[in-house]
Amino acid sequence: MVVGTSTGVAYLLKPQELRVAASRVGLQALVPFRCGGAESRSGYWFRVTCTQRAVLFAEDFVGTTREHEFAIATDAAVNDVERSLGRRFISPPMIYLFPSTIAYTDGVEAFGASSGAAANTGTHTSGVFLRSAGVILLNLEQIVSIQTDLRHELAHALIETAAPGKVPLWLHEGLAITAETDSDDWASTRRRFVVASMARSGTLPELRRLSDDGEWLAWLADGNWSHGYDYAAEVVSALRGVANDAIPLALTSLGAGGDLNSALVVSADIDLDDLDRELRSRARANGLNSPGVSSGVSGSEFILLFYGFTPGDDVTVEVLGSESDGEEQVTFDRDGTYLTSLGSTWAPGNYLIRVKQGRSITGVFRVNKPR
Repeated sequence: MVVGTSTGVAYLLKPQELRVAASRVGLQALVPFRCGGAESRSGYWFRVTCTQRAVLFAEDFVGTTREHEFAIATDAAVNDVERSLGRRFISPPMIYLFPSTIAYTDGVEAFGASSGAAANTGTHTSGVFLRSAGVILLNLEQIVSIQTDLRHELAHALIETAAPGKVPLWLHEGLAITAETDSDDWASTRRRFVVASMARSGTLPELRRLSDDGEWLAWLADGNWSHGYDYAAEVVSALRGVANDAIPLALTSLGAGGDLNSALVVSADIDLDDLDRELRSRARANGLNSPGVSSGVSGSEFILLFYGFTPGDDVTVEVLGSESDGEEQVTFDRDGTYLTSLGSTWAPGNYLIRVKQGRSITGVFRVNKPR
């Protein structure tokens, strides 16, 4: 997530003293600061670790083992993001680690966000890049994957380095999501089928309209939060499909003051309308076998994505296996999708999935849950 605040704060740290000690990871220091500069509030303390590629500020209640995990992961994440975007950081990114949602929320506010914006960020995100301050804040209480969260927020930071304030929010998010992983993993597979289902349901937005940040935010708020970021990432994938080097060239053009449409022409010889058509063509091709069920592993969960169904339909989903079975009442969303999972109580093996509407069977699918 990327947030722009109305009041920039150049430095959060206001050290009264600096204690420096050697560590296996790098140079460390213990530095105090006060949230929002309020004298009546108790101060937070950070241990500062300089890795080869970044500077980490670990709040004092972050365990040293957890801090060490991030220190090891950070340099690899910086390298991966630079490779994904085809650009390099001009200075080491600064990353703040908070042990809890409360501390994380305080940190967001201390960097200049309003109390309302800070509370919203603290409740709904595990990490944020604050544009005005140029820093990354991570909430260790909510993070599931260190690499995923690091790479996502580092991508936001690198985009701002390349083209400060010039990249539309949808593109910011799409680039950050596609930078999270290198492989064609379950997340990217899920995104493809979600957008294919949107195309089938007629809910794909007009790309040119979303290039206005206000329109993008309004579209997300109109019930599209769950799939809006999938859409943005698929647009980026479509752009990369047109030209491998489109992203770094587009960022260079935007950084030089060009608008997005001209940046697309320079980088891939297409405009926004061409890119919109390319996305829709890819989405239709990915949805040729709709309706369908796509499956994959995410963490410890075996996820099932139903896609390409009729939006609003109420159905019964039966899952039948040799050792376990069950059924669930399902209503497909406005994009014709439904997401569920088979937890650890479901044994590995083959499952037959039947979708029934009343007494009629409208779909039969097979999935394999791996060991």
